[in-house]
Amino acid sequence: MNLKEVIMSSGIENCTVSIPMQPIRKNIYKYMAIKDKFIRVPCKFSEERYELQNNYKITLVPINEEFNKEHMYIADIEALIRENQAFLYIKNKRFNFMESL
Repeated sequence: MNLKEVIMSSGIENCTVSIPMQPIRKNIYKYMAIKDKFIRVPCKFSEERYELQNNYKITLVPINEEFNKEHMYIADIEALIRENQAFLYIKNKRFNFMESL
């Protein structure tokens, strides 16, 4: 079972992913990401730009407003989960992605 199938079977509204992201900081000219600091942040999945069923990209919307939303390849999110750098949660339970492969 891949990430797309897990999210579609559980419902996109029931899934979150905790993933390393860089916080934004206000600058005189624009908002910038801090280049040297990654923090694991819980994010909701959103289909505002890409549809999950296409298995291409998905938008991650951080719960914490100090982070920007990101558009990521689904395969990259799967790789981060397999490497234990990101964690998928379904209805507040951690999903063991490796057991489902």
